[in-house]
Amino acid sequence: MANFNKTDTNVTKTVNGSNHTFIYTSSVTAESMSTVRLLCRVDNIPFTTDIVHWYIIPDGTDGERISTDGRRVSKFTRMEPKFDIQNGIYDLIIFNATVNDTSTYKCFFNLPESIDLISKLIVNKTGLISIKKITSDTKQGVTVSTKRRRAVFNYETGKDAQLDCETDQIRGDPFFHVGWGREGAPIKYFDGNYSFISGKTLLLPKLNYSDAGRYYCETRNSFGKDYLMIDIGVD
Repeated sequence: MANFNKTDTNVTKTVNGSNHTFIYTSSVTAESMSTVRLLCRVDNIPFTTDIVHWYIIPDGTDGERISTDGRRVSKFTRMEPKFDIQNGIYDLIIFNATVNDTSTYKCFFNLPESIDLISKLIVNKTGLISIKKITSDTKQGVTVSTKRRRAVFNYETGKDAQLDCETDQIRGDPFFHVGWGREGAPIKYFDGNYSFISGKTLLLPKLNYSDAGRYYCETRNSFGKDYLMIDIGVD
């Protein structure tokens, strides 16, 4: 597991008149796309699954239950309770953690003396796909300038333009997407005025003056998005 700055805490609680030691993860900072295990354990008490529940509590909310009767609620597809009742283990595992999983979590024991064990999870924003640069076929276009977040190309009328959006794609990221747009609006893949190669390359055939304008390449995944502007001139 690629977690770091993880703190597990021991605390003594009274249950049915007896003192017991609870062990839980009080805080953890995790790398994006890592697997996080939040501990929730107790000595010498084999609680049944209807007693122990996990909640996620985003700031400003009352929280939402993640598990019930030892099984995850269906919407939390990357979270899985791992209960070993005989050994007092009631952990929660979060697979492929993203920045959206940053939150407060609660392991709740539904007892007459209700017990809340609070975990704070922070997932770093590493893993954001960034755009390295925009390139063009130099036989067809002339690079005028490349500035921060903006490239400029001039083309002759009647020529074809090919724009390549070079990114730092994360291998295996199911949420990876590259898109193109013009003047603030996305270019749809079925737009007959344009064609695409693997999403990253935009083709503009037989340029005319109406093709001049501001274009952009946008990448996004589960950690956020990045973009780069391209100004195209047609002479």
